[in-house]
Parts: sequence; structure tokens; C-alpha cells
Amino acid sequence: MGLAPGAHKVSESGAVHHVGDGCFDALPESVEGKAGPLAVSRIAAAFDIADHFADGDGFRGAGEQVTAFGAAPRLDEAALFEAGENEFEKLLGNLLAFCDVGDFDGLLGALIGEVENRLECVFAFNGHVHWKPADEITFRIVARVMTDEMTRRTFLSMAAAQLAPERIVDIHQHTYYHERSDADLVAHQRGMGVTTTILLPAGSQYGLAAECGGNASVMEVARKLPREFVYFANELPDVPETRRVIERFLKAGAIGIGEQKFPVRVDSKAIDGIASIAREFRVPVLMHFEHGAYNTGFENLERLLKRHPSVNFIGHAQTWWANISKDHDQAVLYPKTRVTPGGMTDRLLADYSNIYGDLSAGSGLNSMLRDEEHARGFLKRHQERLLFGSDCNDSEAGTERCTGTMILRTIRKLADADATRKLLSGNAERLFGNSLKGWRV
Repeated sequence: MGLAPGAHKVSESGAVHHVGDGCFDALPESVEGKAGPLAVSRIAAAFDIADHFADGDGFRGAGEQVTAFGAAPRLDEAALFEAGENEFEKLLGNLLAFCDVGDFDGLLGALIGEVENRLECVFAFNGHVHWKPADEITFRIVARVMTDEMTRRTFLSMAAAQLAPERIVDIHQHTYYHERSDADLVAHQRGMGVTTTILLPAGSQYGLAAECGGNASVMEVARKLPREFVYFANELPDVPETRRVIERFLKAGAIGIGEQKFPVRVDSKAIDGIASIAREFRVPVLMHFEHGAYNTGFENLERLLKRHPSVNFIGHAQTWWANISKDHDQAVLYPKTRVTPGGMTDRLLADYSNIYGDLSAGSGLNSMLRDEEHARGFLKRHQERLLFGSDCNDSEAGTERCTGTMILRTIRKLADADATRKLLSGNAERLFGNSLKGWRV
């Protein structure tokens, strides 16, 4: 059966015909008791599996009916379905509930049919099948011809990975942002294709200078939509109730502290107190750097990083991003000139493992657009330390008026595919781990 009709076909002998050069790449011989090469090649091309699949419970034999999804060992079934917004469940629910699992042709035929219309080409070499996606759901997969026993656990895991949309973690959003409703916030994030959003609350005063909601508001949204939203805890760093408030919401499920956007010095005792809470709870701190206003004395950020080497900090806002350029005039918040290499932000990201960069807002976007040649090198150089965020109060995504949309487009334009994946999701997964509820597959 051909994976891409009219272009490349799998022959009855188990070979994949490469139309481009007229060659056949032989697949392994069929092994009794395992999926044959024809059936395996039809589904293996849909997935990139890096380990072996001999563990887990095997497929039931021909004639045995499956009446429900029974979780195989070590398979978190709920987590399996979450990241794909139930696309996997909708597709396979009918296929597996009443199918004869021993009949590969019948069981896999419908799945392959759904996958086929997403492909624009298939080609083969050295026993591997590759393709390019036909739409914006990025598969970027190299399929392996498998000779291990095909298990139900393997099949479920592979299918979920195939059908889930591109993963995007937005580390910077707010509730009530300039009076935007929760419904508009949710619609905006879904419109951008965001998988998981981190909501950053204001403290008890100032509303982050943007009328943003506080701790209770972000927790409420996250509890209503736990597959899509998680949240930080926050409070002014220099008030008596700082520790009590932040600890209360961290214990309730917050996964970080911030946005710390308050009129204190970056190397003050107040910020040391915030860092001590973060160290105790093992969570990161997101800081807004704005010359003359918030977390001032940017040149002293290095002292903070040295004093708290086990605490991860996330740099954000105008002064953080303006200082990618050497000899920057601190009074200029949105510089438009070309970047002079060697700025403080560049150096800190290179020298300290406990500092990350939040690419959100107009400041993050400006840091890339002001000098695209520099930005390409910067994104490549620091691809392990940069995180996508939107920090926009837009209600409609997908237009040039939406800052978050423009940041996504710019990252995809200036960074290669591997770096893009890290910036949009991989680095956040590494930094926050299992705390990202919407990331479980």
C-alpha cells in the first residue's frame, strides 16, 4: 500500500520503491509472531522512535476483541491523550474499541489513510522512510523499520506522537491584561497554537503596570483548564507578607515566581529573599528589567547570579534585551541600531548556567528585528537558554498586530528547525519538567 498515492509505494515483497532513482530498498524479512514488513512499514513511517519497543504487553492474537483502552504498564493514558487535544482519541477510539487487533491491515488502514493526506512526499534510503509534511503540523520524523515485537503500548505511543500538534510553550502571559477577558485570553492562546501557557500574576499592588490579575485569578484559570494553563506565584519582594503569600501559592501548585516587576535594585536584600524562596521550592524566578524603574542596576545582575548559583533566573523586558549590544545607552529602551557584539546579556547567557532569556513582548521581538543577521547567530549560540513567550494583550492571534504571533514568525524565520523546537518547547520542558501539565505525552 502506498503511503503517498502516485508517488512512492511499498511493494508486495516489502520493498519501498523510491521513484526518484528507480531503486528498491529492501526491508527486513518477516519474523513469525511479529508484525510483517509490509504492515510495519506502513505504520513505522509515521513515527520517530528512539528506543526499542520489546517491553510492554503484546498485541492480542487474531480474533481477540478489545472493548476498552486498558493502560499498559508504565503508560499514562490520560497524559497520552492530552497534548493532542484529543485528536488521537477521536481517531483511534472507534478503531480499537471493536477491532480485531490481530488484523494489521484492517486496524492500520484507517490510521494510514488519515496520515496520507498530511504528506506531500515519501522517499526511502538505507531502510529508512522519510517524508515532508504537507501542512503546518510539523512531523519532522524519520521512521525506523522495526523488527522488535509490535506491542499495543508501542502502537498507542507512536500514534499519539504522530497526531499531536506542534508543541508550543508560552512562558509569559497574564490574566485581565488591560482588561482582556479570560475567554479572549484562552481564544488568543489557542489561536497561536500554544500547547501550554504559563500565567504570571501581579502582586498585591501595581498590577504589573498593566492592570494584570493577581495570584487567585491565574490559579482559577489554570484549575479550569489544567491541560492548557499553569501558573506562577508573585508578591512584592519588600513587604512583610512576601514569603507567606508566595509560599501559599507555590504549595497550591505554582511552578515559579514572577513576574517580578517592582521598584527595587536587582542585587537588593529583597531580591535575595525571593531567590531564597525559589531555592527552597526549586522553582525559577522571572524578572522584568527596566532601567530607572524595575530591578534597577542591571550591571549588578551578575552578583545575583553568583550569590544564588542553584536558582534559575529568567531575564525579560527592555533593559535585558537592549543589552545584547555592547556599550548600550541604558536610557534607550527600544534601540533600533545594529547590534555591537559583546553585550552584557550575551555574556551572561554564555557565562552562567542559571540565567535564561524570555523572548516575549515588544522588547524581545525588537531584539531580533533590529539586526536580523546578529539575531540568527544569537539564537543559534544561545539555543539552549532561550524561551518563547508572548506577553501581549491581544485578543486575536494570527495577525501582524499580535506581538506573540510576530515573535513566533520571527523565531521560525531566523532559527533553524532544531533551535526553533528548543525555543518553542524543548527548553521549557527541560527547565520546568513535569510541572508543565499540558506537555504530557
